[in-house]
Amino acid sequence: MRPETGNNNPSADNNKVSIRLESGGHSFSAEALPDELRNPQTEALFEVVTHKTLLIPSELFEHDNAARYLAVAGLACRPDETALTAEKEGMTAVMAVSSKMLNAIRPHFGERAAFTSPLLELENGGGRELRIALYGDVSYFKLSDDGRLRFAEALRTVDFDEILYCLHILDERFGLAAYHIYICGDGAADTASRVKKYFRKVKCE
Repeated sequence: MRPETGNNNPSADNNKVSIRLESGGHSFSAEALPDELRNPQTEALFEVVTHKTLLIPSELFEHDNAARYLAVAGLACRPDETALTAEKEGMTAVMAVSSKMLNAIRPHFGERAAFTSPLLELENGGGRELRIALYGDVSYFKLSDDGRLRFAEALRTVDFDEILYCLHILDERFGLAAYHIYICGDGAADTASRVKKYFRKVKCE
């Protein structure tokens, strides 16, 4: 996991710092953290970026089966990974994360550490929307219809053609002409510009 620090929400509490943890990066190191996270009063929100992510309604979720959900979906944890969960607004994200990384974080932060997934953080503004968040080679797709979640998935996408393929699959299933497409994250402006060649209602955020 590669840690990237910084408060991504300008209106957030000053005593909370967000940290992105990306799969395929270097191991987590407490020594590499900025000074503000050494304050025992500071909370740390770790945003885990991995294609091994599922979103499940919390009312249906069984915590003891977290790893099994991933395995059934073809995203089984490797021997060096742990199934981690996070909950927000009635939805639970299940993520396969590095056990070594968790073992480094928990002794250092204890109860100050919280975890989330971009699938949980992508918020629907109302109406028919497809929101896409780009994080390196992982893309998050979240489609909602008047506030009702219809599709949410994290996919490994190594280039634009794979993102476009995913969009065409969603178009066949849902008819994206009726949806506004919002794209954020790494290379969002370029991706949005290219997506506009195929879909009309596209905006970079």
